[in-house]
Amino acid sequence: MEIKRFEILHILLFILVLNGITSKLAFSQATGSLYMFQDNFYSQILNASYLRNDKALEIAIPGLAGATLGNSGNFKISDLIVKGPAGSMVLDIENFYNAGNAKSSIKDWLSLPLVYIAFPVGDGRISIYLKENVQSALDFNISALEFFDNGNLPPDFRSYNTDNISYSGIEYRELAVGYARNINDKINVGVRGKILFGTVYAEVENWNYWINTSESGDAVELTSSGLGRLSLPFPLELDIENRILRVVGDNALGKYLSTFSNPGLAIDLGATIHLNKQSWLSVSANDLGGIWFRQNAMNIKQDASYIFRGFDISNSIDSQRGMGYIDPFYLMLETKDSIRNVYRPVVDTARFLQGLVPKTAFHYQYTFSNFLSLGVTNQSAFYKNSILNIFTVSTLQKAGNLSVFENVNLYGLNTITVGGGFQWEGKFLQVFAATDNLFSVYHPARNKSFSMSVGISILLNKPDEKKISRGNFSTYLPFYDNKN
Repeated sequence: MEIKRFEILHILLFILVLNGITSKLAFSQATGSLYMFQDNFYSQILNASYLRNDKALEIAIPGLAGATLGNSGNFKISDLIVKGPAGSMVLDIENFYNAGNAKSSIKDWLSLPLVYIAFPVGDGRISIYLKENVQSALDFNISALEFFDNGNLPPDFRSYNTDNISYSGIEYRELAVGYARNINDKINVGVRGKILFGTVYAEVENWNYWINTSESGDAVELTSSGLGRLSLPFPLELDIENRILRVVGDNALGKYLSTFSNPGLAIDLGATIHLNKQSWLSVSANDLGGIWFRQNAMNIKQDASYIFRGFDISNSIDSQRGMGYIDPFYLMLETKDSIRNVYRPVVDTARFLQGLVPKTAFHYQYTFSNFLSLGVTNQSAFYKNSILNIFTVSTLQKAGNLSVFENVNLYGLNTITVGGGFQWEGKFLQVFAATDNLFSVYHPARNKSFSMSVGISILLNKPDEKKISRGNFSTYLPFYDNKN
């Protein structure tokens, strides 16, 4: 039973309105145009039901499998990091403070497939891959930077409060095995199971710092508060009160690569429905699962204060050696430690379960001809109490082995980006590049939001393309010569 076009338009209009109402910033999402390619190995990772319709063996190896890099924020990195007088990159707090928003937010992600293999089995295909993932999100108010820009000498800037800094970051690798098949000539389904290995997790909630200067200016009170969780592949050096002194980073790379002590499980689900000869629809739900962090896992808390009144050297003068004398060097160290302890969190060993960021995608595609197709995609990530959306409209042109596409992307209702890319597939190779912001290819730091993906896969046992005669009228025969 075919679905009428106006019904599809109603669905797309609903998704567009929902995107504008609920969206904040995208998070850990790929370029929407990739959903137009069911034969692309990156797209098959995005939707578990995507599969090739031939018997080719797909292989992507380290160095060729490419990567996906993404950023989404309400400010530009170039507002914070600028080119200094000597040509080196420097941190410019004043420039960011003057150009910043009342509340700033930035999210970054990196997806790095190491190995991907897919091969036909019966009526379907099995896919196996190993992938590294990095995701981070930071939210802070402009008040967190007021001290660096104004100091605490002017009367109007005697007291500061950073007002709830929040950060979460996770690094993990996933080993996935999936199976996709055609249920009938209209429906494809797919499921993927993933074994996860968490390597790093850090989270702070409602992290606050106060600087209060007395009316007379002879004392400054430093205060901190906040909660969080932490898990690292490296041990921590603690003081007698379990404050973090430093991270012991000896052989850091080796410890990172050999970390498999934080296990987890997740599944991906997907379905593709061919509505009629010209249109199809796909849906997917990914990263439904979590990771059990137990290696160097701990709760962290800071709740300390210190009143700094300068250095009292009355008992540190040489002529007063004897009873009550304090060595100036130890006086300096004691004062520095008192200040540092305000900003050194206290840890408590505690294992914890951390869920992944679930993601869904809806894609509709209409084929006008063998050359031209139109695609509409909505991706959603469910991060904490927010639904993070990106809505994409793509056009695809295909001629021979080369496909070229363009896209317009809507982040909420106030940010629009324009992107594009290509896919070329030969007898033994498939190459693609995609972005949702063409300007970011030249200078990513000058763009608030972008996603870029590149990759190469090797194709083996791909059948030769048959040359099909379209038929023509023969000048020598009294009938139509069709060689199909």
